[in-house]
Amino acid sequence: MSIHVLLTGILHKNAVSRISQNGNAYVTCSVRVEQDGQTIWANVICFDEAAQAELLRLNAGDALSVQGKATPKVYMKDEEARPSLQVTATGVLSLQPKTQAKSQPAKTRPRQTAKPFGTVDRNEDEKTADDGFDDPLPF
Repeated sequence: MSIHVLLTGILHKNAVSRISQNGNAYVTCSVRVEQDGQTIWANVICFDEAAQAELLRLNAGDALSVQGKATPKVYMKDEEARPSLQVTATGVLSLQPKTQAKSQPAKTRPRQTAKPFGTVDRNEDEKTADDGFDDPLPF
């Protein structure tokens, strides 16, 4: 039995990129989801390239949301049964701002100055040429 989920939690350890026996790339990670004082662990596997890239960009401790199909599981810890999820992710959303490398300066666009409405920039050749658009509009 699997259910479609959207979970939000904290990346436990950095995601790990792996290669399957047939040569396909995939990424695995663990996400800690806390709700009402309880922790549920989600073991995530991801085959989607965009979602893989997002998981690999994140660091342990970063907040994220994962979308995909989940299968409920139970694991034993200290002789106590605890719930977990096995999630096949179809989408990953970082809840952290993207950081720029310090060696790369931020890209800035040149500042543009506003011009009054209706003014047109023309080079000198166009200013003297007759555009043929002097006729009044018929509407």
